[in-house]
Amino acid sequence: MANNWHTGGPYSERGYRIPTTKTGAKFSQHKLSKAIDLSSDKYTPAQILEAMRANFDKFKELGILTVENLEFTPTWLHMDCRQPLSTYPKNDFFIVDPA
Repeated sequence: MANNWHTGGPYSERGYRIPTTKTGAKFSQHKLSKAIDLSSDKYTPAQILEAMRANFDKFKELGILTVENLEFTPTWLHMDCRQPLSTYPKNDFFIVDPA
């Protein structure tokens, strides 16, 4: 699930975040409209990442190449489409620690 505030849920900044929000880092990919945080009642973040890895080519086509380190996101999965660097793995997601 992503943002669900409109149906009474607790999530409102899992996609785009306005630049003045205190949520996240100053230069967060969310503030550039390049990130989303997801969670599921049915699957763990590790299971979601496993499914993403099984379909890596499809995510690569969409430009989604970066995932936040699951050690820092125990209940959600952060993914983004930041500009890739030459050091990105060829057939896997680039794993980053939060800033």
